Amino acid sequence: MSVRLPVADVPESVGDRRVGLSPSVLAELGIEDGDPVSVRGGRTTVAVAARVDGDPDGARLPEPIRRNADAEIGDAVTLDPVDAVSASAVTLRLDEAMDLTRAAAAIRRRLDGTAVSVGDEVGAALLGGALRLTFVVDDVAPSSPGIVGEETEIEVETEEGTAAVVSEPDASGIDGAVPAETFRELREAAATRLDGRESFAAAGRPTTLGLLLCGPRGAGKTTLVEAVAAAVDATLVRASAARLRGEGASDRERRLDRVVEAASDADRAVVLLDDLEVLGDDGAAATLGDRLRETLDGLRATDGTVAIGVTTDADRVPEALRRGGRFDREVELAPLSVEDRRAALESVARDVPLAADVDFAETATRINGFVLADVAVLVDAALERAVRREEDTAVRRADLDAAMASIDPGGLRDVAVDVPSVSWDEVGGLEAAKREIVRAVY
Repeated sequence: MSVRLPVADVPESVGDRRVGLSPSVLAELGIEDGDPVSVRGGRTTVAVAARVDGDPDGARLPEPIRRNADAEIGDAVTLDPVDAVSASAVTLRLDEAMDLTRAAAAIRRRLDGTAVSVGDEVGAALLGGALRLTFVVDDVAPSSPGIVGEETEIEVETEEGTAAVVSEPDASGIDGAVPAETFRELREAAATRLDGRESFAAAGRPTTLGLLLCGPRGAGKTTLVEAVAAAVDATLVRASAARLRGEGASDRERRLDRVVEAASDADRAVVLLDDLEVLGDDGAAATLGDRLRETLDGLRATDGTVAIGVTTDADRVPEALRRGGRFDREVELAPLSVEDRRAALESVARDVPLAADVDFAETATRINGFVLADVAVLVDAALERAVRREEDTAVRRADLDAAMASIDPGGLRDVAVDVPSVSWDEVGGLEAAKREIVRAVY
């Protein structure tokens, strides 16, 4: 049986890959929560139904499904029950030249449980939202439409026409959200140096690069470097200064020698030198700083290597490392944008039950200064409040609001506000300017 309904916006609890329908509409269609349904507007697509309690008017279509159905809020769409089996393979087309051979697990996870049909556009936010790609579904096996699941093989066709089978699992450590602005800056710097090695060599310039990344604790610096390595298809080699400081001299020598060897053996490598703020400590840290200087010199003599140092405080990194030929440039981690914060909330709360009044887009506007670790604490504290209610463990907006008040944002801890004790009477003259300021404020 067909049902024709006006298109309405979707609550946060439904997500962006399902169509929210009232119990009465589900009953009229003869389907249940989780069943596929065709949505026919200007074109026909398929989506998975989600029960929305109460009796909301219309079909609650998120923007991706509206786009595939060629429908806007207020338009009418026709809904029909449809058979859709689990897809054994899905071929996606990406109109960009990009190596996605490591992205299978992330793409499949983003599409898990999603109904897809040939001709649909599907979005996948990789690297925790920093890299957002839009694919077109070219084929669904054994038949279209199909439901993407854990066993679905994903294949991507790039604009160069070469198929990149992406069935190998990716590195799970890069699945957390990362600050998009800084990610793009680091990715472009690394990709330019690694992809343009021949051009740099022909110009007599180094084919290697050193960057020092600075930012507060819990901001995702290490995850960010991991994401950059994956995005530029480079081998990631890592060493922690904090761990090296606690090792004996011979173990330290052996570990750092291995770092240089691993970078030399790789065709292209990103070397992560983490926790460099410990070099500002007394004692063994001074010796370690000298040894890391030798390591950096060895890495910079290795073709196709980008060395990225990570620290919470650049001033604690020895000046001998903070110069051209070692760490050429310093990059300050940009604060999370509103969109970054929303992506982080969605990533952390992926499996958390949410009440209908939760709106992560709105919450993201009110957590300025939060770093990624703060977002995880926020969701955890809100869920803790929900679990204490026992009768309803879905996180509500009130839970997030209460948890928010207890968190000291990591991005603001080093920010000091100094309010000078200067009165109007101490500002000589400028009467007209004073009047304009008062008028503007009041």
